[in-house]
Amino acid sequence: MPSEHSNPASPLPGLPPELAALDAELAALRMTERPSFAPELKAELEREALRPPTPPRATRRWPLAAAVVVLVLVGAAVPPARASLVRAGGTLIDLLDGSAEATPSRASPGQDEVRTTQGSAPPGEEAADPDPALAAVAPPASSHEAVPFTPPTVTLPEIVDEREDARVMRRYYPPRLQAAGVGGTVHLLLWVDSTGAVDHVQIHQGSGLGDLDRAALAAAPHLRFRPATHSGRPVGTWVEFPLRFEVTPPDPPAQPPPMGLPEVPDRAPAVPAEWTGEAIVPAPTQMEARELLRSALGDHPAIEARFGTLDGLLEGEPPRGASPLAWRDQAAAALEHAMARDPDNPAPYLALARIRRRQGLSEEARALFERGIQRARRAGDRVSPQLVAELAYERALVLKEEVLLHGGGGSVDPAVLAAHPCGRVGDPLRQGSPGVGEALIAWSTLCPDQLDRVLEAGFRPAAGADEARAAMTASLKAAVEADPAHVGANVELLLELAEQESWHDVLNGARRFGWASGGHPYALLLSGLALKRLGRAGDAAADLRRGLAGLAPDEAERIADPRVLMDAHSAARLTDMMSEDRQRATRDFWAPLDPVLATDVNERFVEHLVRGAHALLRFGAAATDPGEVWVRYGRPDRVRVLGEGSGARTEFWDYGRGPDVTFRRRPSARTADLTAEARAYLEDLRNVFPHRGDDAGANLALPAQVARFRGEHGLDLEIHAVVPDIMAAGEGDSLELGLHQFGSAGERVSIERRRITARDRQLRLIARSVPGATRLAVEVYDPRLGRAAVASIEPVARAGDPRASDLLLTAPAAGGGAGAHHPRGGGTLALPDETLEGDEVGVFFELYDLPPDAPPYGIRVEVASPDGGSALDVPFRPAGQPWFDMSWFRRPVPGPSAGSEWLTLDLRDVPPGSYRLRVVVQVEDPSGDIVLERPVLRR
Repeated sequence: MPSEHSNPASPLPGLPPELAALDAELAALRMTERPSFAPELKAELEREALRPPTPPRATRRWPLAAAVVVLVLVGAAVPPARASLVRAGGTLIDLLDGSAEATPSRASPGQDEVRTTQGSAPPGEEAADPDPALAAVAPPASSHEAVPFTPPTVTLPEIVDEREDARVMRRYYPPRLQAAGVGGTVHLLLWVDSTGAVDHVQIHQGSGLGDLDRAALAAAPHLRFRPATHSGRPVGTWVEFPLRFEVTPPDPPAQPPPMGLPEVPDRAPAVPAEWTGEAIVPAPTQMEARELLRSALGDHPAIEARFGTLDGLLEGEPPRGASPLAWRDQAAAALEHAMARDPDNPAPYLALARIRRRQGLSEEARALFERGIQRARRAGDRVSPQLVAELAYERALVLKEEVLLHGGGGSVDPAVLAAHPCGRVGDPLRQGSPGVGEALIAWSTLCPDQLDRVLEAGFRPAAGADEARAAMTASLKAAVEADPAHVGANVELLLELAEQESWHDVLNGARRFGWASGGHPYALLLSGLALKRLGRAGDAAADLRRGLAGLAPDEAERIADPRVLMDAHSAARLTDMMSEDRQRATRDFWAPLDPVLATDVNERFVEHLVRGAHALLRFGAAATDPGEVWVRYGRPDRVRVLGEGSGARTEFWDYGRGPDVTFRRRPSARTADLTAEARAYLEDLRNVFPHRGDDAGANLALPAQVARFRGEHGLDLEIHAVVPDIMAAGEGDSLELGLHQFGSAGERVSIERRRITARDRQLRLIARSVPGATRLAVEVYDPRLGRAAVASIEPVARAGDPRASDLLLTAPAAGGGAGAHHPRGGGTLALPDETLEGDEVGVFFELYDLPPDAPPYGIRVEVASPDGGSALDVPFRPAGQPWFDMSWFRRPVPGPSAGSEWLTLDLRDVPPGSYRLRVVVQVEDPSGDIVLERPVLRR
């Protein structure tokens, strides 16, 4: 049977040009195969089956194998090439077309291979036995026409929620850099898995600033994508993603009149607790609405006799003793009649909208508020802007209830939930289980890692939240535009901006609110919140103090009270103290928590006030469950809310590692309550981690080492430090250097301050140890960024052998020639800390009270494990010596440096780990040898 094809197949329709050309080229090929090809191939395969297996060679063949697979698959997509592959292999076309369903088996040589195909004879019937030689080369008959080529559809990952990702970026944008006008773009390589979660993060191209690069690495895992797809199936893929840190406009300049407490304290009712929606308005607006309602209803004594006071009707509250259902039905009928009687009067719409809202008819209440706004604007000067603002504000409260229902809420993908089971908790999808929310509360305690993976990959935000939030924000803005001093609208609008972490907008809005209201305390508190988040703790402290002075004394005291941050024993002890002792104990509590010593304010205390003020405005009081958690641990990294059919909500506050803090909110509750599991977890946590500081303003680590030497007037502290790169700015910039010494009770006993240039990255400082000092803090403060780098060293007091100084780690000493002794301060290149890198390191020390005519003293060096295990001798050489040895004998040299030594240690035989570096000086002294030690880390 000839194996040539005289009529090649026509090109497939729909092929791209490059594949159409390849198809035409392959169709023109002609192949001739001899009839004996199949038997020869079979015999060769039988011989290979008998041959012993050969061990695999240690060569990398996978690129070649991949190329072969690609060629086979590409050829299989083109009919002429596929036919050629079939003629060469005999079985490849069966596998590609899916016409063979064979189970792989190893047949013995010489045995007949039995294969059942879809074209086989039915059981009980004997199929014809074709010529094996012809069967091996004959192409199978095709009963169908070629299917047009359809390229696979491919989509790339897309951001799910741009608003949420913008909030993530603002959260991780270092506020000091933002305030300094420093921005940039970090190009990342992200592996976005098939669920849309970011699994691996790499920096493809940095911004040039270490802080921005680190912020991008921290923010990237919190981004959420729609996964890439291939032919409709979600797949994981790498994607290059630019993370842009954009500088926001600078703060607005101060404008008169300056904010301050009003001459007469503002007695306006407090802003209602979160989500309650109580209608509390200033008295002038209430009087105006009451008169408008009287005009619409008609000034008849029967109206008040029937419905009670007009104020009660305006608020939607039935009089005492009246049936609420009957009263509301009758009141609604009277108000609808008043709308028809006076169509441009907004008061009936306001009153009826409040009634409908109390009945839970939010959609109808929203429509009535909107119609009331239209009537008020149509009425012109007859209605004041304050009443228009009140209508827009209450419309926003209705929308806020919808945001509460959907905003931040969502559901969990059942497939993701099934893919990450918690073996210690039952299946939440099983029929009869208490529900996903209840089950995941237990997961938070028993399987926190699985919960984190489930919520990260499977949380699906509810639809409609963005639209409701946008409408709410627009309504609040309309209220503030109509009445810039409206307390409720300003507070709600600024809290919404704070939720988005738009701190410049919060600051601008708080200042406008303060100017319009004559310095309302809430305006000052919100201004302090924004200033603190922008890194201006000093300005924030001033506004917060004035804002707290305008609150009720007990409310201001609750915000400033530190007992919520203490463990149970310390809090109880502070409660039992008298007033004067309590004030002193409070000062002692805050003093060691101050993260930046160079400023005049305690940033940690300012952060505490900011959290308390934020909790007051957001939750109605700092004493609520969510308010207390907010004050202790700050804003959570992320909040996810699971809604349930009954209207109950489960909130998961994610603070990073460990269980989430979980809350349950009942449908009619004003605020959320801690679950029993979360309450027990927080009670245990209070004794080991009672509170968390401000992560955004966390200090940088200052690499430094301190060694004590004998000075002319006491004990000198020699300090070597390296300023972090982020602080090494322009030539004209300067840094503030502070040396702070503290006593055993944490009190500051000494402070030295000086200004250094930003280009001085290598610091060598000499300070005198103050009697009673037990801890030294070295702080470099950058006023441009508002950030400090701190090194804390203790103990400062002399604790070693008084006959010698401490060990100062340095670069290796020069070998050979002069310079057997190196005096202190003669150019020693000290290391920034106790980390030892490389095979050689230097160590410098001084010996005291050593007479010039003293006999030679011996030196040896060893390293020992911190737990006091066996020691390892280390070869070394003194400065000026060319070779290493295990011990040296040294003779004092006359002069001021008679007792100084500069050694170079050979660490090649010291494995990585933590050690105690020990230098033993063997002297003829009744007190014994001199031993000098310090901890080191070998890398």
